[in-house]
Amino acid sequence: MRKVKDISFRKPLTVEDKRLVNGTHDADGRVEIKVLDTWGTICDDYFGLEEASVICRMLGYG
Repeated sequence: MRKVKDISFRKPLTVEDKRLVNGTHDADGRVEIKVLDTWGTICDDYFGLEEASVICRMLGYG
């Protein structure tokens, strides 16, 4: 199991950009977002179909 740092924010953040990386085709891969000029991976803990639908729409799928 991999331990990751949990970062919490008290106010809403602006997602500057988003992308899929390390996939086998355009609609496949790990979701990364850019916040405060830094790229990071979205953790899938507590990440369900509703959240996935939002990310897919943000990426232009759906």
